[in-house]
Formats: sequence, structure tokens, C-alpha cells
Amino acid sequence: LVARARIHLERGRLHRSSGDESGTWPWFESAFAVSLDADEHVLAADAAHMAALVARDHAGMLDWTRRGIDIATRSEHAQVRHWLGPLLNNLGWAYYETGDHVLALEAFQDALSAREEFPEERDEIEIARYAVAKTLRALGRPGEAATLLEQAVSWARSEGKPDGWFHEELAEDYAALGQEAEAREQARLALPLLLEADGSFEADHERADRLRRLAASA
Repeated sequence: LVARARIHLERGRLHRSSGDESGTWPWFESAFAVSLDADEHVLAADAAHMAALVARDHAGMLDWTRRGIDIATRSEHAQVRHWLGPLLNNLGWAYYETGDHVLALEAFQDALSAREEFPEERDEIEIARYAVAKTLRALGRPGEAATLLEQAVSWARSEGKPDGWFHEELAEDYAALGQEAEAREQARLALPLLLEADGSFEADHERADRLRRLAASA
């Protein structure tokens, strides 16, 4: 059963990577069912995660993500619990993108807690912190958001790998707090990093223009 679950999971991934979305879904659904029959919860959580990514609609995405979260939450095994971070992150963004920021915040906070169970994966922890902060600002709580982003920016700087998304979000937090000089500094730090690392940044004219205005503010 375990071998069959792995085969079905990888076949689903192959179909997805080739762009054959219609041929993807049955493999992930089957991999999930077979993994549960085999009590192989790492594979089941993985399959639920993949099924959510190719779900036919928003409701399907939420359903499959929650199935994976349920499996990972009930497990005491580190490899299974590790799936909580990405699953809760995906759930948070699903809520965020539909404007349900309260539920998004709850999911992102849970994702951060889940990531912190694996302290060696500090990059993932700080990305989770960024998601919490971004949602706090969306909820009109920029002061709390800035505190979290200051941690993320400080860590990235100490590691010698500054992050444009962190600086951009902190610039927005400071702007919302009326701290114009601090917002300008963070925007100026963000711009070259995003231009280099984010291929979609320049094409998103509203976002790019907003950051340039912050960077140029007197």
C-alpha cells in the first residue's frame, strides 16, 4: 500500500508539472486514500496538500487543506507535524486573498507556532512571521505588525540575506503609523532587492509606484 501511495502521489506531480491539470486530481485523491489505509500519515498529509493545490474551486481547496491539517494536528510524529506549517500557510493565504483577514490571521498565527516547532528552519519561521504581520496591517494593527517585521528584518540582516518583501511590508507599517522617515528608509532598501528578486514586481505597476512614492517621500 505504501508503494502504491507513493506511486500515485508522484504520478499526480508529474501530471501537474506537465500542465495536465485534469489528469492530476484522481492521483492525489487516490494517494490520500491509500495512504490512510496504510496508516502512512506523512504521505497522506502530502497528498492532501497537493490535492488542495489542484482543487477545482475555493471550497475544495479549503476542504483538502483542512484534511491535511487534521492529520498533522493529531500526529505526534515530527515528519507529519512538519506539514502543519505549509498547510496552515496555504489556508491563511486562501482566506487573505478572499478578504477574510480575521480567519487569515488565525491561520497564519497557527502556522508561525507550527514553524517554531522546527527552530532550525529559521527562514520559514520569519516568512511565517511576515504573513502574520501583513495580515495585522490589513486589520488596522500596524503597530503590532511593525514589531514583528522589525524582528524579521533584523534576522535577515544578521544572516546577510536581506529580504525585499520584509522591507516593503515594514515600510507600509511605518507609513500607516505616520513614521515617514522610517517608511522612506525601508522603501529604499526594498526597491533594489525586489527589482532583482521578484520578476513580477515591475509588472505590478500599482505596487511598484506605491513603493517608489514611499521611497521618495520628503
